[in-house]
Amino acid sequence: VIAAIEMAMGEFVAASLHLAILLFGYAYSGRPFMLGRRGLSEFDAALVMGFLVPRAGADAGGNINAAAWATSGVLFVETIFARLCTAYPDLDADRATDKRTVPAMVGRRGTIVVFVVVGMVIAVAGFFAAPWLPLPPWQYARALVVAAFAMLCAFAIATRFADEHRVTLPVLG
Repeated sequence: VIAAIEMAMGEFVAASLHLAILLFGYAYSGRPFMLGRRGLSEFDAALVMGFLVPRAGADAGGNINAAAWATSGVLFVETIFARLCTAYPDLDADRATDKRTVPAMVGRRGTIVVFVVVGMVIAVAGFFAAPWLPLPPWQYARALVVAAFAMLCAFAIATRFADEHRVTLPVLG
């Protein structure tokens, strides 16, 4: 309804963002998509929570600028990291129920590699976003801190600390 009103008012960007939020929110577990069971749950959740919702907020505030786009990109990869942190402790249960999260698909060793890669992507995203942001040193430092936490997660899994203390990764995320 909101998107239809926005379309009628000529607010095509807002309507598109709201429709995308609705579609990808439904696609996480709704039939026929069920992205949460097809190995795309972390990506789908990050797309909605880390990109589309912040973009819709920026659009509503009239902030369609380079800083908003750069921040959205960094938030997207950081949200993937957070979603991986909440998915890892459920690895065994997800495998038993055939839920295809990234950790369930790649196992413990593969998840270590995924966390390292995600950490590096966060660091690079922060580096490229920094010139577009009003406070680039702060934003880049924040991205580096989150990237360091991704590396810490990889270390916690490698040493089996994350398996012995199952709340560690969700807290770090």
